[in-house]
Amino acid sequence: MKPGPDGLRRAEAVFLQLVRGQPGPKGWPVEGAAEWEGALALARAHGVAPLLHAWAMGEAGSGSGSARPGERRAPIAGATASLRGLRPADGGALPLPERCVRQLQRARGAELLTEPRREAALGRAVAALAGPPGAQPIPTLLLKGAASARTLYAAPELRPRGDLDLLVSPARFAEALARFENAGYRHHPKVLGTPEATAGWHERTLLDPADPSCVLDLHQELLQTERQGLRADGLLARSRPAPGLGGHARLPTSEDALLSCVVSLGAHELRSPLVVACDLALLLDRCEPEVVAQRAAEARVERMLWLALAWLGRLSGEDGAEHALCGLPVDRQRLAALSESVGLASPIRAALRSVAARYALQRQALSRAEQLLRKGLLIDRPWDAVRFASATLQRGLRARFKLVR
Repeated sequence: MKPGPDGLRRAEAVFLQLVRGQPGPKGWPVEGAAEWEGALALARAHGVAPLLHAWAMGEAGSGSGSARPGERRAPIAGATASLRGLRPADGGALPLPERCVRQLQRARGAELLTEPRREAALGRAVAALAGPPGAQPIPTLLLKGAASARTLYAAPELRPRGDLDLLVSPARFAEALARFENAGYRHHPKVLGTPEATAGWHERTLLDPADPSCVLDLHQELLQTERQGLRADGLLARSRPAPGLGGHARLPTSEDALLSCVVSLGAHELRSPLVVACDLALLLDRCEPEVVAQRAAEARVERMLWLALAWLGRLSGEDGAEHALCGLPVDRQRLAALSESVGLASPIRAALRSVAARYALQRQALSRAEQLLRKGLLIDRPWDAVRFASATLQRGLRARFKLVR
């Protein structure tokens, strides 16, 4: 039976206390309370259960700082032990009822068991883009969770992820699709006959023939170019090699990784899971704020950036705790400085702040009117909004024509 509105609100409140490490005035609910079940379900849905387990176990290095950027790290000892029934640590950084730690432990163990399948899917995709012997490999940028798990966290299972996101140059996008088709990949049936299947769309969704549960999003741009100007070729030119995946596999710079997260949040109208905020917190600590602000202005994603920063600030609480989000530090001074450097008028900031305040932990689908309103608000320039509306209408008509035909 699903909890009623009051029970859901209590579970959400406990979940926010949990990710902030801030028990309320009366402390945590008693062990076995219904609020814990709802809070832990949210932790799993938002991809932060493994991080919360690491925090509860008092493991050092659950975030950045334990290895060089881009270095592939093996699962840490605590994760392996979790599969053997690791007992909750006494005096951990996040004191929780034992039953709750056990549930977080199981969620982390499931992610650990999934890692070999994810790594195999990534290896197959990178191999397909390398092409047959003698062919010129297609430079490939890892995006979103695929990049974050390799560069930001002490172990890959601490960063759950769904689809595999890769980006190639638009000039080689058709060639990349052909290589995937030759390797047996097929288009995901959910996008057939939709605007996403029309020429010029920024990505294609493919299914891995060796494991159809592995979904690949192949990008030629991060998002529709009418809405933003963070271009694929620039991202690739600034990228660095991804160790262990071949010379054509690349990782974004910290600044580009942060802005890629920002664009993804904008693409989903701020309905992304909370683990993306963990990525932002870690990237904020690694990037050069001046570079981020300048690049955001050049790419016309200042509104998306400001919204993402407001969202991170709201999620991590207001008291400036050292560990403010799932045991990860949020540098509030840097957050505030970067927010102030974004050149937006006060009314726009107020509107974006309202959107951040309306973030729903249940991540319900938006009404079409709300979705369009948010899309429009997140476009920096009026002319871009006109171009986006026109391109959207044309793609919709092309998709419908193909459906009818």
